[in-house]
Amino acid sequence: MIKKNKKKLLISSIIILLPIVVGLILWNKLPDTMAIHFGFDGKADNSAVKGYIVFFLPLILLAFHWLGMVITSLDPKNKHQTPKAQNLVFWIVPCISILFMTIIYLTAFGIRENNIFPFLFLAIGLGFAIIGNYLPKCRQNYTLGIKIKWTLQSQENWNVTHRLGGKVWLIGGLLIMVTALIPYNFSMFIVLGILVVITVIPLVYSYIYYRKQLKQETNDIVPLTNHYKKTKIIVFCSVFVMLVGIGYIMFSGEVNVEYGETSFTVHSTYWSDVSVDYSQIDNIEYKNSSHSGSKTMAFNSAKLLLGKFHNEEYGTYQRYSYRKSLSEVVLTQKNGSILVLSGDSETNTEEIFRQLKDKCQK
Repeated sequence: MIKKNKKKLLISSIIILLPIVVGLILWNKLPDTMAIHFGFDGKADNSAVKGYIVFFLPLILLAFHWLGMVITSLDPKNKHQTPKAQNLVFWIVPCISILFMTIIYLTAFGIRENNIFPFLFLAIGLGFAIIGNYLPKCRQNYTLGIKIKWTLQSQENWNVTHRLGGKVWLIGGLLIMVTALIPYNFSMFIVLGILVVITVIPLVYSYIYYRKQLKQETNDIVPLTNHYKKTKIIVFCSVFVMLVGIGYIMFSGEVNVEYGETSFTVHSTYWSDVSVDYSQIDNIEYKNSSHSGSKTMAFNSAKLLLGKFHNEEYGTYQRYSYRKSLSEVVLTQKNGSILVLSGDSETNTEEIFRQLKDKCQK
């Protein structure tokens, strides 16, 4: 499959990486941290540094694209797959890359900053409608389509399930697109409901049809081949590696304070640095750790709390702290903004307080 479509693979890979070119062109205009996650209210509640978003995200998508292509190509049943089904494999990740990065860049410039859901629902709905149109044309294989035991053991079950699934996904996609016109505090739950329904209906129908085949003692049901088991192992290993990577990010990272003559700088692993002049500090407190509150624009892991948060005590403020810290240093600046710092131990937090106190008194 790859050998016969080298040109198509090259073009699709270039499209996935196009957002990097856009990011480089806009580099000086982009903020140091950019939104990467959005809450149920449609507003950004998590972000990452500019370099990570511009370079790392497209490269991750490229890796997934190539992984999907390799797995699909290793499937012997895909040698005679229909061209339309093959096109779906080649272009689904490039479309995701363009869509996802477009949303991130638009949000970075304040466009659709308050609610990205209408735009997102239109794109998701269109995607499901297109896939629904392709599903009935997809021949039985181990990597594309509705791959469950009953469809893989029976060509007849595969065909009827994908015919029904195509209609359901097409209708579901159109309904999701309509939700873009509904207020987002309702549309989110409607879309989730639609996704559940269009997922469950083909699965239930396939199982019912399978039970019907067993009663009729059809000869169409055949045992699964060893290749199916090998594919499951490859997918399992890929997911495992991905989870290990996520786990590493969730439980790693550092926060360090660098003290200069006129200002100090807070360095963190997964967030942009922040510098504050000593002359701008109005008050310094050493106190027990407060509840971080809700994320406004932040990185929140099992180890670190970085970025902008909001709670009742401080309002909207910046935090660079360790999650398990029992104490914190609270800096109130002359402009009213608040910065909360902590070390990875009680001793290090005390040292941050002492250093800043001494610097501000000079």
